[in-house]
Amino acid sequence: MSNGTEIAEWQNKLRSRDAIEFVGLARDGEDAMAQVLDKSLPVAIIGQNLSQDDPTWNASELVTMIRWTTPGTGTILLLNNGTRPSDIDGKYALADIVLPSNAGADDLLEAARKLAHRREWPTPKRRRIIAVTAAKGGVGKTTIACNLALAFQLDVVEKHDNVALFDLYTQYGSTQRVLGIEVPACALDLGHRLDDLDGSLLEGVMGEHESGLRLLVGSRRTVEKEALCSCAAPIISALRQWFRFVVLDMPNELSDTVKNVLPHCSKIVLVANLDEYTAFEQTKEMHANLMRLRIGEDQIMVVLNKRSRHNRLQESQLRRFLPNCKFVSVPDDKRVNDDNNAGTPTVFNRPRSPFTRAIRQIVSSLVQEDSLPVAAGLGVS
Repeated sequence: MSNGTEIAEWQNKLRSRDAIEFVGLARDGEDAMAQVLDKSLPVAIIGQNLSQDDPTWNASELVTMIRWTTPGTGTILLLNNGTRPSDIDGKYALADIVLPSNAGADDLLEAARKLAHRREWPTPKRRRIIAVTAAKGGVGKTTIACNLALAFQLDVVEKHDNVALFDLYTQYGSTQRVLGIEVPACALDLGHRLDDLDGSLLEGVMGEHESGLRLLVGSRRTVEKEALCSCAAPIISALRQWFRFVVLDMPNELSDTVKNVLPHCSKIVLVANLDEYTAFEQTKEMHANLMRLRIGEDQIMVVLNKRSRHNRLQESQLRRFLPNCKFVSVPDDKRVNDDNNAGTPTVFNRPRSPFTRAIRQIVSSLVQEDSLPVAAGLGVS
């Protein structure tokens, strides 16, 4: 944020106090929103002015977005020098606490304590949103998404701490077929209940696999591609409050819906293959587009699906263009399509297959990253 210097001064004043812990300093409003969603913070501190490099965000919009998508996060607005609360109009009314520029460290500490203690905060488990996407159809993205979600459910989560798979397709999604289950309703049916989404509402529209994995689909009929644009973010926010891991099966195109969702994901799994030159070129283009969305390369994992010695292209050719991304491979397994068509996903149906071992290694890698300690302290935005 533009007042990064002033925020940093606040951070230095409070760093020595045991009662408060800073877990992130955001560079702008978009990064602040991503951190709030990813880390499930009790409190976010927001400077009145955001970065001049990001004119699309201001403090009022950020406060509103936090209030809308993560109502459990309290917001503290720090005013600029010379500005007093009496000078602030209604656009900052949604901030929980507004502090003047002459407020001291004790004032900020007391405000943070007040907000953090509004609810019972358990020892935090970091909740992860993992988007599975691809630059081109036909590379096995939905297969990877379904089996990743199942592997998380089977290998990682504890009892009553389930995984959700959200199929964001509004046209021709196939997760129900791959998992062999049907859903009673869809995400579009939640559009008029976005302000009071809770676990019971989500349960009412989700299907359940026998493993315990829950499935939410965008639509049960073919509708316009952007039908989920206005409701995808709040639904994902609600899912992450109720599920330990949320896996997103994303449409291939970079639609407005996808652009709204991707910056808030913990990890982007970019599925590609080495058989088609078109897919190869489009994967490079997708990577460039993700960079334009200010997604860090450390957030991207490239999954080379259907690897075999018969692939026409070499992994090294793609690595040259994506040098800082992590690469993993999933071996070609001709029986995977049969498993999909039978509604018996491979991870569940053939737990010892090479495909399943590769999927479980991906999950293990993601969990190892997740194991880094993250304290539910004070988020600095």
